[in-house]
Amino acid sequence: MKLIAAYLITIAVCVTLAIFAGNALANPVTDDFAAKYTSGTVEPSTIASNRTITFSRITEHSDRTTAFYRTSVVVDGAQQDTYGVMELTPDGGYTYRSIDPASFDLVIAGQLADVGTTLTGLSMGFAEANPLGLFTFPLKYALHRYTETLPLAECVEARTGMGVIGWGAAAMNMATIAGAALSGGLVVGIVAGWLAFEPTRQDAPVRCVE
Repeated sequence: MKLIAAYLITIAVCVTLAIFAGNALANPVTDDFAAKYTSGTVEPSTIASNRTITFSRITEHSDRTTAFYRTSVVVDGAQQDTYGVMELTPDGGYTYRSIDPASFDLVIAGQLADVGTTLTGLSMGFAEANPLGLFTFPLKYALHRYTETLPLAECVEARTGMGVIGWGAAAMNMATIAGAALSGGLVVGIVAGWLAFEPTRQDAPVRCVE
């Protein structure tokens, strides 16, 4: 079991490093847009200053480049940040959809709820049912980052599944901590996962890059 856990952790680390390495590479399309945005050639504004834009999770296709973007501008002395997904075409065209920075990422929230309730249970003397134990934490992170590299349809499916599992596991943990029997905890977890399915599925597309 220790060898399996070590193997999975190695995979998680490699996937994470590969994703970060890919994000760090220069991209002429996004670099060109960033230069034009900073100079005001695109999205011109007479009231904004100190304009910057950065890109991450850049994905190249035969006819377009997609990426997550983050902008920062100063308007009337106050900094304003936006975040979202942008699609750029070779002819200089672009479209984007913003993500409300105040909105919850339901997948991350569900996974954090699972982690939080797991740690709470362990601190109270409960045993971890997952055979990988705490090794699941880095695996959760690596899997989350991996889903962001998938095509839109696969990304939506993967994120929906992660959301269902995260919220279901968190609810089951809470039921166990509250003293529910195994069967009762399973029922609570299944119901919570079912309730999380549709909201997570609706939230997923805006957080995926096609």
